[in-house]
Amino acid sequence: DNYSGKKIEVSVVSSFAGLRAFFEQLAHYQRIVSVTNFELKQLDKQSPSRTVDARFDLTAYYVSAERLQSQQAQATPNKAASGGPAPVPAVPQPAK
Repeated sequence: DNYSGKKIEVSVVSSFAGLRAFFEQLAHYQRIVSVTNFELKQLDKQSPSRTVDARFDLTAYYVSAERLQSQQAQATPNKAASGGPAPVPAVPQPAK
């Protein structure tokens, strides 16, 4: 696996429109995230800004610093393994 995931449990009390706006922001994150175990309940006592209670697991995926360094090291050619530096190209000599 190239990626690791950090899962957190989230609980949000808000209006339905506020919750929708939150998920809209998640959809535009540069980091890959997933939402699982989603539960939505209507609040018994509501106000304009508090109508629903949502609970879910949010997982953010990332490449660990160690794995990223390892991948970069593998992508960089090793001079010792290739027999040293490349030879200097021949320079054409002027015509005599």
